[in-house]
Amino acid sequence: MTTFFDAANRTTVAKIATCYMLAISLSIFLLGCQSIPDISSWTQATKSVTSSATTAFQSAKDVNDGIATRLSSTTKPELRSIADRYEVAAKYIGERGAMYEQLFSAISDYSESLELIAKASDNSQKSVDAVAGAVGQFVQTAGIAFAPISAPIGDAIKVLANEVIKIKAAQDFGSAVQKADPIIGQISGYLVQDLESLKKTVGSTKEISILEAYESRYAKELEFRRALERRRVDLQSAIRSGVTVISVGGSTTSAPISTVQSASDELLVVEQHLQATDTWYKSLQNEISIALLKVKKTNDLIDESIKLVKVWKDSHESLAIGIKARRAPDSARLAALAVKIQKIVNDIEKENK
Repeated sequence: MTTFFDAANRTTVAKIATCYMLAISLSIFLLGCQSIPDISSWTQATKSVTSSATTAFQSAKDVNDGIATRLSSTTKPELRSIADRYEVAAKYIGERGAMYEQLFSAISDYSESLELIAKASDNSQKSVDAVAGAVGQFVQTAGIAFAPISAPIGDAIKVLANEVIKIKAAQDFGSAVQKADPIIGQISGYLVQDLESLKKTVGSTKEISILEAYESRYAKELEFRRALERRRVDLQSAIRSGVTVISVGGSTTSAPISTVQSASDELLVVEQHLQATDTWYKSLQNEISIALLKVKKTNDLIDESIKLVKVWKDSHESLAIGIKARRAPDSARLAALAVKIQKIVNDIEKENK
């Protein structure tokens, strides 16, 4: 027989259970409505670093075009073949530069889209669908950019479009970004692969070819100057040792300074001749230094661009984790790279003037 007290106890338990379930439901609801952390610093860092890299490749192309032109003007067959390599490098950089411009712009647009979605803060299915749409646009742009450069990669990216639909199964904004990460990572990997290929092509051109190209116009003058430099060394040695070196019948011999023209007097004449050659020699050395710097900066640019893509890929991977933890993503490494790449760009452009 059920007593009054048993019924009362069951009623109390039922009320407690109901309240408990309501509390759980409310917690889940509030969790779903949590505000998304501010990711604007990550977006701004992404935009800065991609903008710097985008403008840099045109400058790098101009550098290699200029060296190719200088090499082509020589009559030496071996230098003309090197000129061809620089022309190939310039063409390669130009083609890649156009592709990188599309891809870096797509990366910037994608990050900006995520920021706008995050600012909506409703963390609903609409935000999930919006992330899927942003990723889909990024994949489409990447496919178009790679298609004329590498058909296999272009085709592989098209296949990734089928993966975008899976993002819509996410529960919230953070989960959607997490599901998008493998797609972003794969495209980033293709971009790194292409940049490394570019590095090999540009790196095949040697500094010695630049020296030969610039010095070929002054072959006789350089021969004379180098003879003066050798004679200066001999005279300086003679003064220190008390003997000098003279030429007798086509061969050289040593003689005491007292029996020949004063080595000091001759050294003064040699120094005057060397100073006279400085008018063209210093200008030539400056041109060579600038050309070598340009080549180095081009290589630095490619290295930093590879690092850029890898760092951005890592930052995207950590983005979803940060969102889940309601923590703003770390953008410091991207911001530092933006400054470094912009300095390289400024150096290249300054030397191109």
